[in-house]
Order: sequence, then structure tokens, then C-alpha cells
Amino acid sequence: MDFTGRAGRREYWSFFLLTLIPAVALMAARELSGSLAVSLATSTYLLATFPPWLAVNVRRLHDSGRSGWWLLLWFAGPVGWIVYFVFMVVKSGLGDNRYGRHPDAAPIPVREAPWPQASGMPRADGA
Repeated sequence: MDFTGRAGRREYWSFFLLTLIPAVALMAARELSGSLAVSLATSTYLLATFPPWLAVNVRRLHDSGRSGWWLLLWFAGPVGWIVYFVFMVVKSGLGDNRYGRHPDAAPIPVREAPWPQASGMPRADGA
């Protein structure tokens, strides 16, 4: 679980949908069956997915240049929920920000070491 860096809209909404669909199915099964086993399975699933949900939400806020503390908008009621939803939907800037590189930016190329390989040491590639 990574609370650092940035999560683009695709990563955020993919995670949201891939965790929401089983959650809704489990909650519906719990309501229809009333079984203790289904209730425990639902609670376990929701507790297990909460930390990753928190992490991807913080990283999505980082993508728009906001601190993870903006998650506290959830406690502001319907107005906070609407503002938070707008934060999740709006496209972020393409450049880097204080939280890191843009998620869709090209990776930084890895360069060879600027010094020659010592002759007595084995090479990393096994040659």
C-alpha cells in the first residue's frame, strides 16, 4: 500500500469499480440471505479493501496537487461529498507537482553508470 506519489483518473476509477462491484454484490447477498456467514464475508471484504481505498484516494488527491487531508471532506456532509467527487473527476495538470511525476509521464530512462566496470568484479548481467 503506497500513500506517496500520484494516481491518475484511470487508476482511481478502475480501482473504484473493481472494489465497488463485489461490495455491492456482497451487500445485496447479505440483505437477501440475512446469513451470519454472508455478513461476516461482507464485513471482512470491506475492512480488507479500506486501506487500499484510502491509499488510492490520497494518491488521487496528490495527482491534483492536494494533500490527503482533503479526505476529511467526507465528514462535511453532502456539500463535501460533491466537492470531493469533483476533485476525483477533474483532470490533473500534465506536469510534475510536489507529490511526484505525472502518472502518464514517460518513465525516466535508466542510464549506465558513468564509471567503468571494475575488472575484478562480476558484472550485474552475469557476463
